[in-house]
Amino acid sequence: MRLLKTIVAGLVITALCAGVAFSAEKAGAKKVKAPEKKETKSESTKKPLRLINFDNGEIFNDLDSGVKASLAEGKGKGGKAACKLVFKEGECWVTHELKSKIDWSAYTYFKFHVKSELPAAKTCSFIVADQDEKDGKDRCSLSFSIKPGESDVSIEIAGIISYNKKAIDLTRIKKFGLFYTNDWKEDDTIYISDIRLEADE
Repeated sequence: MRLLKTIVAGLVITALCAGVAFSAEKAGAKKVKAPEKKETKSESTKKPLRLINFDNGEIFNDLDSGVKASLAEGKGKGGKAACKLVFKEGECWVTHELKSKIDWSAYTYFKFHVKSELPAAKTCSFIVADQDEKDGKDRCSLSFSIKPGESDVSIEIAGIISYNKKAIDLTRIKKFGLFYTNDWKEDDTIYISDIRLEADE
């Protein structure tokens, strides 16, 4: 009987010691954080790159004398802000000069949303120039159509060249905009919003 009590007491002491050791090990253990996954260039370009933030009050910053630009709350895509552009009769342009260098080379499409008050479709030109621009011949011009009502415009920019057949350096874009011809005697009004670059359609 005395031997049995001794065996039981030994087992109890062994279990208590093991529990204390486990608790000490658990308390002293350090949590190891999993390494943060860095976003690769290809992954980052899956997200649209916004070029003008109309919701923050930005608008096109370089206008021809025949164009008036203003901020229009609620006129953009999804009820967001837009830039209202009013074109006088004749040929005119509106551009936006970038304040900092933005690399466009990883993107394939320049896209934007347009709301038109025109009675019929209108053909315009998207213009873009890199840092080497000296005159109009150094720009690229690509035609697109504005439909009455609301629509989304997508323009492919990969491999674009200027009037003088020089490749546009998409890593060093200086400005972009549109060239517009108003054939009517009355003012033309459109609303531009959601200007962005995207890698895929």
